[in-house]
Amino acid sequence: MALEMLGIVKRKVWRPRLKRTLTKSQRKRILPCIGLVKSKIKEGKEKLKSRLVGDGSKQDKSNMDVYKEVSSPTGMVSSLMALITNSAVKGWKNVTFDIGQAYLNAELTGEKVFVKLDRVMARILSEVDVDSEFTHLYEELLQEEDEELQQGTIIVELDKALYGCIQSARAWCNTFSSALIKLGFTVNKRDPCVFNLFDKSDKIVASIFIHVDDGYLSCENDKIFEEFKTEITKIFTHGVSWTEGDIHEYLGMVLDFSESGKCHLTMKSYIERIVKEWNIDIKKDYPHTRELFNVDDKKEKLGKQDAGLFHRRVGQLLYLATHVRPDILVSVIFLTSRVQNPTVEDRKKLIQCLGYLNGTSHLGLCLKADKNGLMKLSCFADASFNVHPDAKSQGGIAIFLGGAVTLYKSYKIKMVNKSVAESELSVLSDATSLLVHEREFAIEQQMITAYDEVIIHEDNTAAIHLVKNGRSTSDRTKHIALRHFFIKQYLDDGTFSLQRCESENMIADILTKPLQGEQFYKLRAVLLGHAEL
Repeated sequence: MALEMLGIVKRKVWRPRLKRTLTKSQRKRILPCIGLVKSKIKEGKEKLKSRLVGDGSKQDKSNMDVYKEVSSPTGMVSSLMALITNSAVKGWKNVTFDIGQAYLNAELTGEKVFVKLDRVMARILSEVDVDSEFTHLYEELLQEEDEELQQGTIIVELDKALYGCIQSARAWCNTFSSALIKLGFTVNKRDPCVFNLFDKSDKIVASIFIHVDDGYLSCENDKIFEEFKTEITKIFTHGVSWTEGDIHEYLGMVLDFSESGKCHLTMKSYIERIVKEWNIDIKKDYPHTRELFNVDDKKEKLGKQDAGLFHRRVGQLLYLATHVRPDILVSVIFLTSRVQNPTVEDRKKLIQCLGYLNGTSHLGLCLKADKNGLMKLSCFADASFNVHPDAKSQGGIAIFLGGAVTLYKSYKIKMVNKSVAESELSVLSDATSLLVHEREFAIEQQMITAYDEVIIHEDNTAAIHLVKNGRSTSDRTKHIALRHFFIKQYLDDGTFSLQRCESENMIADILTKPLQGEQFYKLRAVLLGHAEL
């Protein structure tokens, strides 16, 4: 915590204030703060990391436009996957970087923010700040008596962002974006957390993906990286750590570029840690049983403590599933619907999934080009009709860029569909919306061109006829909302083409039901990029 406090002092994040100089209004706005210490595993080694965090929940939000002044954009996982695929296929240089104490570099504007350091934090501050304009004040600050504020505490006024304050994330985002733009990067119109550097012929030669203070850089050669490293270090002078080479740890994932033309994404340590915490020693062949969607609310409910553990574990698995393990997504999505009032039966289903992970912790995505060496964009959309107790259907979407999935989704369709064709149309509609974005992103990133064919694969003949006709052909489907047919406009202008695929080759099927047997293993291999159809 002393190191954390020293970084705050070096960056001139705040100015100590004598308590007697604060107005009544300012006293009411003083935020408490807390020092957090957590254990972090990096490159197989444990490291303690400290963070001083202000309690932003106490801030008055009535005078803030929450969207414009507070919200900070979050990079899309599919954007990151696309950048990694592009880099692997083209053989570009890969670098991950971390900006130390990132938020503390961002200037705060607007209403003044005051934070109270408790006695422990105040004492640490006075001991580490031995050479600043405020050093001579600490004895007086620590001894100052006040009727409302405890003696030995210190009040500081923020000049820069502090973790926990509600405007800090936006302030840091603006700061780093401005730095990249100053260095010649351009923001991607489809994802504000992706930045590109162009050469004189308007060709992209470097791309950056930002997640808070963690960055991933992919560039054409060493020279571009060295120039970027030199310039960004000049801007953030208090510390940027860099990782080069073929192996990277980024957002909990291991990125392995050691095989030419491919990147293997795994989370083996993450899985092993979860399995160990739950003392799982069994190994299962599948992440689910055939009874996954069966619900009996008459079963015994979990106690408060066990329900909390269940909720936390499902959250951890959701992160895993949405990053590198789509093969468990249908199970995890179902379990997320049970976290509010889980039963003993639900816990058994969770343990089934953990048992499967215990035997497959090595698995993950293999991002690469397709069998023709191209980064072709394609989509598989599927639905399992009437599989839930409330008669609703389950949808699955898998979008491929090259030879592996880069965006996937498994979800319970909100409306009750009256036919298989209707449920398929619901998913096709949702898939089209996602595919429009992915196509425009890939075009802007120069991964594909506007003339490249983009195929949507569907295994239901009735749904294909309905879409291509653009109207209902029977009394059973006349009630379907027109929004389900908006895909036709993309077929008519040639943006997408809709093709029928055999049911056994419908990759999204693994995202719609608890598959078993050979079909599960076949679709898993294709979905993860380990095999071709």
